[in-house]
Amino acid sequence: MIDILNQEPSFRVSADPRKVIKSALAESSQPIAERFKRQPSPIKIVLAKMDGAICDELTSIAELVAPVESKIINEARKRGQIDKARQIYLHFHVLLKIHGLDMETLTRMIAERFSLFPSVTALKERLVQRGVGMVAVSNGMGVFLRAALKMHHLDLPVICNELVFDEGGGFAAIEVLHDPVKLIDQGQVFQTLKELGAVIVGCIGDGPSDIPMAREVSTHGGYVLSCGARSPLTGWCKEHLSKGDYGVYERSVGFVKDVRDPLLDRASYKTAQSA
Repeated sequence: MIDILNQEPSFRVSADPRKVIKSALAESSQPIAERFKRQPSPIKIVLAKMDGAICDELTSIAELVAPVESKIINEARKRGQIDKARQIYLHFHVLLKIHGLDMETLTRMIAERFSLFPSVTALKERLVQRGVGMVAVSNGMGVFLRAALKMHHLDLPVICNELVFDEGGGFAAIEVLHDPVKLIDQGQVFQTLKELGAVIVGCIGDGPSDIPMAREVSTHGGYVLSCGARSPLTGWCKEHLSKGDYGVYERSVGFVKDVRDPLLDRASYKTAQSA
């Protein structure tokens, strides 16, 4: 069973990340989608990182369906023997190739386990009222995040990685947006959105991979919302940003007024990106 760690992952890097991101924005039914197509003026966006919201569900399903293999994979990740990208790939390999779980079942299981605190929807609606769109960014797979958001009646453009299947319908690879190790480089996402005419007025995240996004957003006048008082992103914000440029919230509480309103205020005025 330990041989599962020797399974060689198959990753494909997107041939055109710009096209993928552009398509994600245009497919949403949010007002930003139509404005993005016409681009009469800069399009304001808040980036919301949703890694754990999908990757955690994948891990819990793997532990349920394939507990032995899952334990080996997750312990190897904790030891630093494999990186996050390989961990995700191996879970898919075990679930789809070894245990034969079909995609419809896996998608439903992930979507049903996806938890979303109600204030996310309220924040999105308040942003839309100000002409600002919320865009989800995740190192998870787009097929699952889109299904989960649909189940919660939350319409967001999704910038993700995707699963690739062979002609027979079997799991073949993971197509990553930027890099087989980084998966999605949020700093590059920011730059691409900027090139496409977007103004990133804020971002939401928590982990170390969210720091490049927060650095770019804050440098260009945006506001950073970090989840968890002890999260890596919060630590970075405390060290590098002034108190007026970031807020900290707890997932169990959601976006209370004190952390929500500064983001809404920042979204209402012209930032350095569009100056």
